[in-house]
Amino acid sequence: LFRKRDYASALAAYDASLEKALTLQALSNRAAALLALERHVECIETCSRVLAMVEDPDLDRNPSARMLVKKVDDLPALHRRVYARRGAAFAHAGNLPAAARDFETALSLSIERDERLLTDLASIRRRIGVDDENDAARRIERRQTSIQRHFDEENERRAAQREEKRRLHQATFEKQWQIERERKEEITRRRDEERTVAVRSMFSTSSSIASERESE
Repeated sequence: LFRKRDYASALAAYDASLEKALTLQALSNRAAALLALERHVECIETCSRVLAMVEDPDLDRNPSARMLVKKVDDLPALHRRVYARRGAAFAHAGNLPAAARDFETALSLSIERDERLLTDLASIRRRIGVDDENDAARRIERRQTSIQRHFDEENERRAAQREEKRRLHQATFEKQWQIERERKEEITRRRDEERTVAVRSMFSTSSSIASERESE
């Protein structure tokens, strides 16, 4: 529906999907439809809602939000698109400084050079008289460094979790193996004892019979 430019129907479909289950992708799509329908304030609100969950500093202590973030196939791409959409909504709504900041953030999240975003940002700068590209470049660089640090820390945390799970699994396996070995050893010990008792009983019976014959 969205690709057919039936934005109203697309928005209705996204809203219906969100009523069934909240997903960041559906919220992002909803923001795109709102932007296309020129409902800029609602677009800004929807984008801000997505960003609040993605950038939540207490994400690790919020299981439901963490689960939503983990379900996104390409989180960096969604992160970038939402900033770009909110920047466009801000620009249309007349908040040019906020638009410039969001476009700069979107660029800092871009792995490749995004000519369209650069053009939009240049247009915004001209409109608000911001021509200090070096300052903008420094802000983008700081943002990129911060984002990279965040992803590095997240990767390290996940690696530590995987290692802890592996260690616990290994410890559990070794404990179960030890219990099984002790069980088998106990079974073997009992069988040996039973055989020893049986042999002794057999010899004792044989001796009794021999004694009885001799007495006869």
